[in-house]
Formats: sequence, structure tokens, C-alpha cells
Amino acid sequence: TQVKNSGYGAEFGRSLGGVISVNTKRGTDQFKGGVSMSYAPEVYRGSTVHSEKSALTGKWNLIEDGVGSAEKTVFNLYGGGPLIKDTLYGFALVQLGKSTETSFSATGDNQSDFSTNTPQYLVKLDWNVTKDNLFELTAFSDKSKEKVNNFKSESTFSASRTSTNNDSYTSGGQNIIGKWTSFLTN
Repeated sequence: TQVKNSGYGAEFGRSLGGVISVNTKRGTDQFKGGVSMSYAPEVYRGSTVHSEKSALTGKWNLIEDGVGSAEKTVFNLYGGGPLIKDTLYGFALVQLGKSTETSFSATGDNQSDFSTNTPQYLVKLDWNVTKDNLFELTAFSDKSKEKVNNFKSESTFSASRTSTNNDSYTSGGQNIIGKWTSFLTN
């Protein structure tokens, strides 16, 4: 996916404001597919640090606090091939994942826990209507729902905390794109 909000070339026509360009795979005459998984556990993450000004020397020091965290798991399943030989092709991708993160405000007295596990997908159909006409249908969802729990720390960069409020945010959405291409000459 490519998002352009200014300074884009003539290839995008007379659009005003911005352009979202989506490039996907398409089905072929052979069925192909696969799976992938990535896991980024908390245990392999580097130490969390914050800066503190020394009252004695006036210099800034990095202090390891070890209270921030993040963990992410993503699983992908994809495949494509002919649905009707030489006429209709399909490709599909499903992504499942879970992400959690604990972060602190710049002053260290507020904390937030973020978590998301919204599935995302992409489906593409290519129909060779005739030798000179092609119809493409692409549908995808990049919708993500994030749950946020906010806390007040009992002391600066402390793991001890008191809940202040809970929020949830939704970003992205479902998109459907249709494209007809006709070839007038060879």
C-alpha cells in the first residue's frame, strides 16, 4: 500500500488531496500458497531507559527502569490460483495477530497498556472477460481496534499503578476496488 498526500506524479491523474495506491499479487495458472509467522517476545527486547538530570553534576544520565514492555505475534495464510482455467483467477491473504505494549509518558508518571488482535484480510479476483477485456476486484480490510488502559504511576517510572480510564480506538476500514481494463489495439 502506498499513500501519497502531496507532490505525486501525473500517473495519478487530476486527483486532489491524496492518493492511496494498492499493489497486490494475483492468481496464476498454478495453485500456490503458504504460511508465515513472526514472533517478537518480550524476553528478547532491550532494556527500557529514561533520562534523568543529576542534581549533583547537572548532567543527563540514562537510567534503566525495566518497566516498559512489548510483545507481538503475526500469522499469515495466503494462496492463489485458477478458479476457472485461463479465465478467472483468485488470490487471498488472511493475517491474524496479537500485539501488547506498555508505555510511559515523557514525565514517567502516566502509563498506558495497548493491545490489539484484529484480523485483517485481502481478496483479489481477476476475470479475463474476453481477450481484450479484464475486470479486477480487490477487497481488503486494514481495520484495527486498539484497546488502551491508562494508569497513574505511584512514583516516576514505577510498575505500581492505579487505573484512571479505559479507551478503545478503531482505525482503518474495509475497502473494495473494481477496475475494468479494455485493450483497443494490439
